[in-house]
Amino acid sequence: MMLIHKKENISVRFVLKESTLTLIFLLIILWTILWVNMILSLREEVNNLGVGQLELIATDFKAQIERVDTYMASLEIDHAAFHRLGVKGSELAVFDDVSTIKKEFSNRLDICSNLNAIIIYSAPNQLEYLSYGNLNYMTQSERQKFIKSVRTSFAEALEEKPYSRKSWSFKEENGQYLLYKTVRYEGVYCTAVFDLDMVLEGHADEDSPYFLFFQKEDGEVISNNNISINSAMVYGEAMGPLRMGLELRHGLLFEYGRVWIIGLILGSVLLIILIVLVWRQINRRILQPVNQLVDTMDAISKGQKEFGTGEDLQCEEFIQLSETFNKMMLEIKHLQIEQYENELKAQKLQLTNLQGQIRLHFYLNCLKNVYALAEKERYESIKNTVLALSRHLRYIFAINEAKIDLRNELSFIDNYVELYRCNFSRLVFLNIEVSEELMDFLVPPISLLTFLENSIKYSNLKEGALKIGVTARKIKVEQKTKLNLTFRDNGNGFSQEMLEILNRKDREFGPTEHVGINNVLYRCKLLYQNEFFYGFFNEGGAVVDLYFPIDG
Repeated sequence: MMLIHKKENISVRFVLKESTLTLIFLLIILWTILWVNMILSLREEVNNLGVGQLELIATDFKAQIERVDTYMASLEIDHAAFHRLGVKGSELAVFDDVSTIKKEFSNRLDICSNLNAIIIYSAPNQLEYLSYGNLNYMTQSERQKFIKSVRTSFAEALEEKPYSRKSWSFKEENGQYLLYKTVRYEGVYCTAVFDLDMVLEGHADEDSPYFLFFQKEDGEVISNNNISINSAMVYGEAMGPLRMGLELRHGLLFEYGRVWIIGLILGSVLLIILIVLVWRQINRRILQPVNQLVDTMDAISKGQKEFGTGEDLQCEEFIQLSETFNKMMLEIKHLQIEQYENELKAQKLQLTNLQGQIRLHFYLNCLKNVYALAEKERYESIKNTVLALSRHLRYIFAINEAKIDLRNELSFIDNYVELYRCNFSRLVFLNIEVSEELMDFLVPPISLLTFLENSIKYSNLKEGALKIGVTARKIKVEQKTKLNLTFRDNGNGFSQEMLEILNRKDREFGPTEHVGINNVLYRCKLLYQNEFFYGFFNEGGAVVDLYFPIDG
């Protein structure tokens, strides 16, 4: 057995939307990659800038430390004046040696801008000399705190037993960060002090693209700003117990990549505008015509024939499709009109045939009744019957239209009741209640007779007179004016099975089925189309409601 796989239908609108959204998504991805690449490039550039700045600062600070290191090494190794202060000397000799060292201290403080203090102490001569560098950046209280911190650090160096030659040491004292080093020869000591706050203060400008900091061996950060360890930092080489670093300031990327960032922002805005414009063009030139074509197809499938595609099209292919479609719809309309005219001709032939069938049906009933009277030799009844029958036949043979006024039709059925009384002993009464204004309404000829005959034939009254009523009135049905024509008798009514057949909504009529009620209803359907409807029910007997369009 061969399996047939049904292909899934895909909407053109869906394909266009999917393709457009895919293209937009790819553009967004490419633009995002460009953004990320630009940010990484700027970050690298700024990082290189920070490395260069750090090298300049660190090189200068390290050079100062090395100068101080060299000088203090010379004091310890071969400086005569410093060595003489290590032993007890005369006041004049001590004064000369101190004066010599004092001049050298002043030179060193001038050369090393970040060197804040040098202190010398001669134990044999009970002499202490403290020389300060630039302390103008400090307030009076900060200076006092700094001097106190220097003396404390120097005292700790003197108390250290046994003395060991060290590199630079770090100390935090009274909220100040000091970097110091001490040398000794016999009983004389010399300590050089750097105030790290001074170094940090010199690079704490708000307009600076970075923040300077020192980091201790345990990772703690020393800075005048609130700095946390993050990826936006660069580090220099270690200088004793510390190493110097820079934190890149927030907004530095934008400051140095301003042109690129502004360009990308403008490009992003233009890209969004371009996407919106492209989508609007696709929607207006392609999606809207497709939607219009689909809506037109849906309307036509629902039975609306007066439909065509729009004229505000711009794409050549849709214009050609629209013209072809409208031309096809016009041809279909012409074919429908032609078919409708042919159907009208066929309906007229059917009406003529149906009228013939109804007349033949009635002729046979009349001949049968006259024959029965002749058998009973009721000649007076035959005379009355022949007169009534002549009026009856005159009406029938005079009919040559598809519709006749209600006045004549009611007179015709009234004559039929009189004809019936002449032929049968059964009592039949006909009561007609129709206003004069409705008498000129047109109905199919001999249509009322069928329902009258049906009441007489199927009432099945065992005793009493058969009473038949005919009423007509105007009513409103769905805001349309209708003529409601009602037949009512006092018989046994319709059987339940017959009611179900007569009231069935999907009932089909045809000219070859029956010559009774079915033919009358079929003729009315042909004449009035969907504007005609009816109902059968029981209410003290059989009731038939017919509804005709008032302009019919």
